[in-house]
Amino acid sequence: MNSYIYIKGVKADFNSADNFHCKIPHTVHLDNNTDSLDATSVSYKWRVLDGTTPVYTSKKANPNFTFNSIPDLYSVELIATGNNGCLDTLTRSDFIYQDSMKVQFDANPKI
Repeated sequence: MNSYIYIKGVKADFNSADNFHCKIPHTVHLDNNTDSLDATSVSYKWRVLDGTTPVYTSKKANPNFTFNSIPDLYSVELIATGNNGCLDTLTRSDFIYQDSMKVQFDANPKI
């Protein structure tokens, strides 16, 4: 007699090709790569966090977030919930970041 273990669930995953930029305002496109495994439908809850404070939330599959200040760091959290009752959370700390280089120098001789 063969015994099998069936694993049910969802596996949250995301990425972005533009999560860093030097200019503001800048829009980050969050690409959802969640694996639904055995769920036939999945709902999403996104949170962009400044520290522990949410600054943006969305229920879209692939949302966009625009930031307007420099320098800045944001963590991103994705909660994926399958219609099978399972959920998975993925948080990427300091995932969205912006910084600009500021160059300061003294000319010698003085101009």
